[in-house]
Amino acid sequence: MKTKFLFIIACLIIFTSCSLNDSDNESIPAQIVTQEWHLTESSGGFAGVDNQFDLETIIWIFDAENGNIAITNNNTDDTKEDAFPTGTYQYEISDVEGDSYIVIGGNEFGQITFTASDKITIDQNQTSTGSAADLYTYVLDRKLITTDVTID
Repeated sequence: MKTKFLFIIACLIIFTSCSLNDSDNESIPAQIVTQEWHLTESSGGFAGVDNQFDLETIIWIFDAENGNIAITNNNTDDTKEDAFPTGTYQYEISDVEGDSYIVIGGNEFGQITFTASDKITIDQNQTSTGSAADLYTYVLDRKLITTDVTID
């Protein structure tokens, strides 16, 4: 009786086992997360301005692998300092004596500081060669964009 019972259990396991063939599996949903950096403030300059920008107005997307920044600039107010027009620019980060500086398009743009996990400050008044005056400070806020994709 015990052998018969074990035989029935073994048959059930064999006939009801799942296939290991990947073609029987459904697609697996996944997500890609992109970091966008939104210019939210520019301040300083000779006149001491303090410009605020809404999210989605000026977006910087850093591609560290290729050393590019893709900038989308939808600012229509020419009186507001917004750094760069829409375009793709080469960039690199250089470290000098413990401070980091961002070089954009071959020119040092200013000292870059990650003030929080979701905020970057670029200060043009601080350069690797010393201090300057009457230039701008830019604040960028991080926004994470999640895109659903299907992996077959």
